[in-house]
Amino acid sequence: MSEILLRLIPIFGLFAFGVLARRRAWFDERDARQMLTIVLWFAIPALILSSVTRLTLEPDLMFLPVSAALILVLSWPVAVFLGNQLALPTRSLGVFVISPMIMNLAALYPFVLAVWGAEGFGRFALFDLGNSIVVFTLTYALACLYGGRVDDIRGIGLRLASFPPLWALAVALLLNRWDMPLPDTLNHWLHTLGSAAILLVMIALGVHIHPRLSLPLPAVLAIALRVVLGSGIALALVVLFDLQGIDRLLVLIGAMAPAGFNVLVFAAREGLDSELAAAIVSTNLLMAVIYVPIFLFITMLVSIRNSGGPDVAIGSRLFSYTHLPLP
Repeated sequence: MSEILLRLIPIFGLFAFGVLARRRAWFDERDARQMLTIVLWFAIPALILSSVTRLTLEPDLMFLPVSAALILVLSWPVAVFLGNQLALPTRSLGVFVISPMIMNLAALYPFVLAVWGAEGFGRFALFDLGNSIVVFTLTYALACLYGGRVDDIRGIGLRLASFPPLWALAVALLLNRWDMPLPDTLNHWLHTLGSAAILLVMIALGVHIHPRLSLPLPAVLAIALRVVLGSGIALALVVLFDLQGIDRLLVLIGAMAPAGFNVLVFAAREGLDSELAAAIVSTNLLMAVIYVPIFLFITMLVSIRNSGGPDVAIGSRLFSYTHLPLP
């Protein structure tokens, strides 16, 4: 238990610094977007290259991106049904439908890296592949549809093709397939610098937080669909695919991700209800900072109970109940 606390304290410290920086006007949302740009264009690709190139690719790994895609796709009809029951106007209905279909996995990368190390990060990048493909195809197409534009196929393709982590993942998978690992020195620098830069996510999240005392019912239901329904689908998928070990935990924690910032981006771009989008994204983000660590603590407690020891090594060597060998 003490080890996981030590690993998470810096993450919470940076988040708190982001909140303080916003209150003191040291940073604003423009600065936060620049931080996330650094993470998107450098930190995540660097960590993908350093981890996926050395990941042992197994046939079962295909279930990670498939699981992420199914979580989003299966949330779609439920969101449409509930949105129609609420009789929402088209602009608000569009936000309500796409919110459960965009997982903010970038917000979870620091936690994944801290708890499961490079191997966990590489596997989580594969999970993110399924998320990204659905977000920049089906989800964005739905945003265009509800915004009155159904002919932006070229725009959808450009957004998917210009997503840096996807390029990094494609290169890493090819290098892995051809058995061409990166030189040790380069791999070390990519991992070290990427691990440092990924922590900018937590500062940016702290800057972006907008606590709200009350929420409209559509925002509450949209968050419930993203987290509760998503987690339920993930639980069914890990049983259906018989996922074990670290893969099981990554799918479960990935499904708990808050609604992504692209809800705001798509809403602004396609003329949807930006106020509802802001309420969903900001509130869900604040909630995730609370419930994700709770999930990790519960996982740790279960591992301690099952292993019978006072503490268990974390990192890429996981917990006894995941059927991975203990050190």
